Amino acid sequence: IWQTVYLEARGKDFIDAVHFTPDIDNRKINVSTYLKNDSKKELLLSMKIKTESGFIKHNIKIKPGQQKRNFDIEIPNMKLWSLEDPYLYDVEVAFDDDLIQTYFGMRKISTKILPGTDYPYVALNNKPIYLQLALDQSYHPDGYYTFPNDSFMKEEILRSKSIGLNGIRVHIKVEVPRKLYWADKLGLLVVEDLPNSWGEPNRLMRDESEYTLKEMIKRDYNHPSKLKTDFHSSHSITLFAK
Repeated sequence: IWQTVYLEARGKDFIDAVHFTPDIDNRKINVSTYLKNDSKKELLLSMKIKTESGFIKHNIKIKPGQQKRNFDIEIPNMKLWSLEDPYLYDVEVAFDDDLIQTYFGMRKISTKILPGTDYPYVALNNKPIYLQLALDQSYHPDGYYTFPNDSFMKEEILRSKSIGLNGIRVHIKVEVPRKLYWADKLGLLVVEDLPNSWGEPNRLMRDESEYTLKEMIKRDYNHPSKLKTDFHSSHSITLFAK
């Protein structure tokens, strides 16, 4: 066990996940909230987004029988997340007696033709970006995959930026959320691999891989640093997280 283990108390009605999909072209954020089970009664979901000029507040009702709600929130005076200025919006979500504190970044990953060429480039916020990534296996003498402390994770991100990288490829493992936080906070792109497998993929391996990939996307969806999630095996397929 090399990732953080914790026990969390939940009420009878609670949010299983909340996903933010930024739409910088229309200056809004699309929000998807998921309950663990269908709502038994009408309940209020309240969201508060912190901005430099105050709070954006949004309330929506979860009706009986609903398990998912999807809605848009406009982001006036939008501030983008970029490698040079990785701005994060802090969010507080209240639902019955459940309270979630999280964040998102307003950024867009797409492809653009590099001016003067016919080469498609990955684009960040509609601007082509030359990706300079290194493989990040992140082995540690005293703990293999276990980081010695939080400062070490932060220093790995800072070191990557200091040598001219704008991204890292986390190799064949599910990364620690805290390291993804520092990539979000400090401005570094991350490609994350599915845990490795060997040989021809049989049904059990495929089932396990699909389950793990879905859980990775579910857990790490809101990290603006996440460029994509890779399925890595002897038969490599690239799957984009969003």
